[in-house]
This record gives sequence, C-alpha cells and structure tokens, in this order.
Amino acid sequence: YRHSQYTTLMRTSAEENRRIGEVVAARLNAGHGARRVCWTGGGFSDYDRPGGPFYDPDADLAWLRGVEGGLAWDIELVTLNDHINAPAVATGAVDWMVDELAATTLRGRQ
Repeated sequence: YRHSQYTTLMRTSAEENRRIGEVVAARLNAGHGARRVCWTGGGFSDYDRPGGPFYDPDADLAWLRGVEGGLAWDIELVTLNDHINAPAVATGAVDWMVDELAATTLRGRQ
C-alpha cells in the first residue's frame, strides 16, 4: 500500500504472522515477572480495518495461533474483540500495568 511518495507499506502473510507469533512467545517465555499478551481481534492498524487495504482476519488470527502454540503456562493471554486503537484496549493495558506495579511495590515492602 502506497502510504506516501516515500513510504510503501507491506502486509504480512498468515505464515509470516504465525512465525512472528512464535518469536513473540519465545521472547516472552525468556522474560521474568508478570507478562501478559493482549490480542485485539478487531485489527492492529488503521489499514486492516474492514474494507481497508490490509484487512485479512485470517492472517491476524495466524499471529494469535503462533503465540498460543508456544506461550508458557504462566503468561496470561487476553483476547479482545476491539481494534487496537479503541480506548478500551489502552485503558485495559494501563489498568493492568498499574495493578502490577502496585502489587510489585507491596511485595517489595514485605
């Protein structure tokens, strides 16, 4: 998709997304502490909304399948139906981070 005269955007395929999901899971598994993955079933960019040039829900879902297949049991996976730009997605992510930071602070005082 030609975004501007200087930028052309490319859409990842379902197979590429699946592999990216596997890489994300492996990197999260190597981490420590609270970790959470939020998958937004409503899309990940303005271009992949219904009717957009990158709209491909099957390719988006392949990313989720890649993550699910490799994610450690102690990492929370949350699936949302909203678009990534929806206020509810940002609010949910921030609320989770604030709760985790508060819990970490309380554990540190004990």
